[in-house]
Amino acid sequence: MKYSLLILFTFFSCSLFAQDILISSASGNVNILSGNTSVAARKGFKISATSTLQVKDNSTAMVVDTKGRSVYLKTAGNYTYKSLQQMLAKGKEDDLVKGYVDMLLKNMFTHGETGQTSVTTAVHRGMDLMMKPDDYAIVLNYDPTLYWLGPSSRSWMKVTVSDSTDVILDSVFKPFGSALRQYKVPLDKFKPGHAYFWKAELSPVKDTSDRYFHFLVADNADSSAILKDIKVMQANPNYKSMKHELLQYLYTKWDMYYRKKK
Repeated sequence: MKYSLLILFTFFSCSLFAQDILISSASGNVNILSGNTSVAARKGFKISATSTLQVKDNSTAMVVDTKGRSVYLKTAGNYTYKSLQQMLAKGKEDDLVKGYVDMLLKNMFTHGETGQTSVTTAVHRGMDLMMKPDDYAIVLNYDPTLYWLGPSSRSWMKVTVSDSTDVILDSVFKPFGSALRQYKVPLDKFKPGHAYFWKAELSPVKDTSDRYFHFLVADNADSSAILKDIKVMQANPNYKSMKHELLQYLYTKWDMYYRKKK
């Protein structure tokens, strides 16, 4: 009986104090090692109690936990789950980062070929062409002006805007003397409280990979509340290091809000 109680206490203690540790970002040569297996670290991957995060020279990674704490790793080395726990324990809990991690755990995961859990995101190999709206932007005042950058002033560019069912814009723009381009999509093409995707690519298209940026057209009635959320986000001490992640969290929060109203 005594040993049974000890085993139960150990199990519940581990469950109580174990925290999910996830990759928030990885740049360069960053891997998750587990036994004899090495998998390239990607955003959303979990680091288990038996695995090690390997950060090579000239590489960086950021890890977060379910309490909203984060650690930026820029020194090459192998980081065990226990050592990452200790480093995270010294960080400050952050409600915005916690919301982002909760979003990853509850809504945004898919199982990849490696069996690891990863967040579903668009492939942004064309992100250097798209300027505004930024990825996961919330557009206020119904002003969906698109800005993109061609490789040169002589480049023909194809721009596409769509939602989950319809194509809003699919046009080829001829060169007009400047690498920076813009186009104001007619307002009647958009619905408030609705999510859209857009991409810019060279024409004729040689690479058909998805390069979409997400944006949400806000209802004007919600502008004040959204601006308040944006100010809180920009004042967050983790904003510079986790800008894309916090934008994604805010976008998802309001997208879910509008979905529930429909």
